[in-house]
This record gives sequence, structure tokens and C-alpha cells, in this order.
Amino acid sequence: MLRCRDAGLTSLFSVGLTFQCPQCNFAVIKNGSWFQVVSHYKCEGCGREIRITYPDKIAIFQITRTWRCRRREVSA
Repeated sequence: MLRCRDAGLTSLFSVGLTFQCPQCNFAVIKNGSWFQVVSHYKCEGCGREIRITYPDKIAIFQITRTWRCRRREVSA
């Protein structure tokens, strides 16, 4: 059985991840594969062009992986 700490971030490519606009806090939910390749997007909330940096992407994946692992541990 694969433990959460062994699961790679690539396992989240087909999972909906959330990023909040730093300007207006509007949440965008996209698959991990979208976050992997995008460098910026137009926020639907405020209309601004928002840059997503590499550290932003790592944080998005790590937060989601941690949340999913904790949820799995609780249900086990």
C-alpha cells in the first residue's frame, strides 16, 4: 500500500486544486496539470492578470497532498 508521504505530486495532476487570487481572493479550481504548465491567468473575480510562480505551485500541490493524506488517515 502506498503511504501518503511516498505519494508524488504527479498523483495530483488530475485532481482539482484551488488557488486564490492575491488581489481579490477569488478562488480558481483547476486540475493539477493546468497548474503545472500555466504561468499566469486572468482572474474571473477582478479581471487582473495574475502570475503564478513556481513557489506558488509547489505550495498548492503540497497543501492539497497534505489535506488528502490527513483525510485518508482519519477515514482509515
